[in-house]
Amino acid sequence: NLIHVEVPGFNTGTLSIVDLVGRHIRTVSVSGSKFTHYVSDLKAGMYFVSIKSDEGYAFTKQLVVQ
Repeated sequence: NLIHVEVPGFNTGTLSIVDLVGRHIRTVSVSGSKFTHYVSDLKAGMYFVSIKSDEGYAFTKQLVVQ
């Protein structure tokens, strides 16, 4: 129901969730090196979660919702 993200040195940026077809499901602003986001409303399937900092740091991880 929740994803927990911890990125040392992260200040502000965005968290984006994209489905396998490339549709943007949501984008939210985040701040701080630790944050939590609810995903209980997502349908079962695989998604990509991208974190992009305002300073240019970015990474993407897979998310499987059951």
